Amino acid sequence: MRIMSAHYGLFLLMISGIIIIPLFVVVVVIVVVVVVVVAIVVVVVVVVQLIEWWNEVAYLGFRESLIVHSNPAVGFPLQPHDTRTDFIK
Repeated sequence: MRIMSAHYGLFLLMISGIIIIPLFVVVVVIVVVVVVVVAIVVVVVVVVQLIEWWNEVAYLGFRESLIVHSNPAVGFPLQPHDTRTDFIK
């Protein structure tokens, strides 16, 4: 059994050719993974809440009447035409 110096001052214990990672490295990796997962969950929750808020504000909250079909043309009273030439005139 011997102790080898690794990068950044970490020490790895070698027993018959197998490197055993120190416990604090494992703990740090687990903590980083947990923090990343929690951050992703928080972002997803915030996005879902923003989507619900936007649907309410933009689509469901406005209760005024909405003109769906509009025609900017002017409507004149009906004029009777007997022939095509009367219509063109």
